[in-house]
Amino acid sequence: MQDFGWTKEIEDRLLAPIPTPLAAIEKIVAGVLQGIVAAIFVLPIAPLIMGAIPGLTFGNLPLLLLMTILSGAAFSSIGLYLGTAIAPQQIGLMFSVILAPMIMFGCAYYPWIGLQHIPAMKYAVLINPLVYVSEAMRAALTPSVPHMPSV
Repeated sequence: MQDFGWTKEIEDRLLAPIPTPLAAIEKIVAGVLQGIVAAIFVLPIAPLIMGAIPGLTFGNLPLLLLMTILSGAAFSSIGLYLGTAIAPQQIGLMFSVILAPMIMFGCAYYPWIGLQHIPAMKYAVLINPLVYVSEAMRAALTPSVPHMPSV
C-alpha cells in the first residue's frame, strides 16, 4: 500500500521495462528478506525484553530458517494480494477486519493445543495460515513446549 503513496514507487516499477509478474515477485522476495532481517534482530533481543524464555533453543536451526523463508513468502504474497484487491480508501478497514482477527486467532499468543477445551475453535482457527507459522516457530524455538504435531 505504501507504494501507492506520494512516492508513486509502484508506478516506477510498473513502467520499468520488466514484466509485471516480475515486479510482483520482487515484492515477495523483498518481503522474505525483510522477514529474515526482522528475525535476525528480534530473536536475540526477545529474551532481553521478555526475560528468560523456558525451553528456548536454537538447536533446530534448519526448521527455523525454512519457516522464516516460507512464512515470509506466504505472508508477502497475501499482503500483495490484499494490497491490490482492496481499494486504497478501504485499507484501514483491512487492519480491523482481516489482520487483527488473524493475529488474535493465529496462536501467536497461545499454543494451538491450548484450544483443546474449545473444540469448535480449535478446528475453526485452522483456516488461518498464521496458526501453522506460529506452531512451526514454537516447534523450532521451544520444542519442549507443547505444539501442533508436525506430521
